[in-house]
Amino acid sequence: MNSNFTIACGPDSYTVDLDVITPYSEYFGRATQFGKEASEGTITLHDDEPAMVSLMIEFLHEGDYDATSWKIDARTKDLTWIRSYRSSPYASCKGSDQHHPHSVDDSSRMPHGETSPAVGAMSSTSSKKRKLQTSQNVQPDQIVQKRQRILQDMPKGSGRALYHTPTPRHMLLHLQLWEVADKYLVPDLQALCTKRFQEAAEYYHPNPETIDAILWVYEDLPEHATDLREAVFMVVDEHPELLDDDAVRDSPSCHGLRQFMSSREVGRSQRVMNPQRGIWPYVS
Repeated sequence: MNSNFTIACGPDSYTVDLDVITPYSEYFGRATQFGKEASEGTITLHDDEPAMVSLMIEFLHEGDYDATSWKIDARTKDLTWIRSYRSSPYASCKGSDQHHPHSVDDSSRMPHGETSPAVGAMSSTSSKKRKLQTSQNVQPDQIVQKRQRILQDMPKGSGRALYHTPTPRHMLLHLQLWEVADKYLVPDLQALCTKRFQEAAEYYHPNPETIDAILWVYEDLPEHATDLREAVFMVVDEHPELLDDDAVRDSPSCHGLRQFMSSREVGRSQRVMNPQRGIWPYVS
């Protein structure tokens, strides 16, 4: 079986290496072995946000994803993302995973000495079907080592939060990507999304997007999203004022969170008012 495979989503099309991605996605491991998809060497993902599929494919090959290369499409009311610079190294010439024709030129964000392609133009390297850079230039053991480094516990701090989450709105990108990773059974990507979301929420907690994120986790995500709920709990535990927001207070889905935090505060107060005898010097 040819290890090259095509994943299509909306107008975008990506050439992937099955030898690289299937060990990290049970879904693609199964879907590419049997049926029409296996015989034709292509699969179409329906009802998914193309930006999230692009980021998932990036992670499957590289063990990481770059949220900073995406920005909100201001022309839409929903949470739709378009590229602000760069392009996917796995996008074929048929895909539109390039600069959006209505996007703003973000050449100021490009590394020093590089310029952004013209608005709506294909980059020179995307004029033909791209070669698989990961499978040709990186050995499998190097990929595993890179993933292990990426998935290690990341230290807190605004520097890393800003590096992975340039704006408060990008917190929601991590949640969107978690949903896609959950659908296509990519647990390593879910773990990375959770870590980056928690780190960003700890930094951006005064922003209204944090409330949006809390409601999303408790109202829209499945019950088994325990990792993200734990992340929300850690942020709320440090910043309990988030529970005072009207939207959180009025949400039935957040009732359990509010109850748990209230009982936690009561327990803390009781420990302060009634300290254990053993911690005080003995008095006869």
